[in-house]
Amino acid sequence: PYTIRRTMDEALPYLPKKYYRRVILEMDDEQRDTYEQMERELFIMLDNGEPLWAPGVLAQITRLRQLNVDPKILGVDKSSIKVDFLLDLIGTMGDKKLVVFCTFEEAIMRLHYDPAMPKHIIISGHTPVDDRVPLSMEFNRNPEIKLCLATIGPESPGGEGLTLTGASDVLFLDRWWTPVTNAQAEDRLHRITQKSAVQVIIPVIEDSIDESFDRILEKKRAISEEYLGENTIMEEVIDDLRRTRRS
Repeated sequence: PYTIRRTMDEALPYLPKKYYRRVILEMDDEQRDTYEQMERELFIMLDNGEPLWAPGVLAQITRLRQLNVDPKILGVDKSSIKVDFLLDLIGTMGDKKLVVFCTFEEAIMRLHYDPAMPKHIIISGHTPVDDRVPLSMEFNRNPEIKLCLATIGPESPGGEGLTLTGASDVLFLDRWWTPVTNAQAEDRLHRITQKSAVQVIIPVIEDSIDESFDRILEKKRAISEEYLGENTIMEEVIDDLRRTRRS
């Protein structure tokens, strides 16, 4: 009849800190024109000459998010400020490792086949279940592997059940709809055996759906923390009343 809640700080007080770095990015003219056409007209023209329509609001939101990550995953050969940022970041990492999460497997696969990517592992919904833990262990142990590319979401393995503490930096090309799912992904790095502070890098493209998405996720996270905080106070009051009655 009872439940007990323990925060990570209470259960694992010796873990290093986790902090967030938001990076504001600006699309170049080509990416912006494609994005605004989808936003305004609900379609874009693909490189093969065919139109790609967004027949409803949810489809439009998905297309805008995909265009923010990389227009190439939709068949439009335009640059991506997020991919450019990722490549610049990798160039400054030195010997450090990096984990990259995205909700769109197409984006992860494009990075996988990009010759500019350093030696890496990839963990997606198509990765056999028996291979996932060995891949994560290889990432943690092999100094030559600098990058882990993984998907997150209800049917994606990157956000659950893996230990990726070989890295202390994680970047989200795109995040899931709920703060809990994103936090689970972050905590693949922020767990036992982690020895360094974990940096969560969130690139946000200004004047785009990224800003709305980021603002709403932060609001939901704050509401969740406030609710849990109230529950903690309520439990303490109840315990105090019980002690008073016994005395």
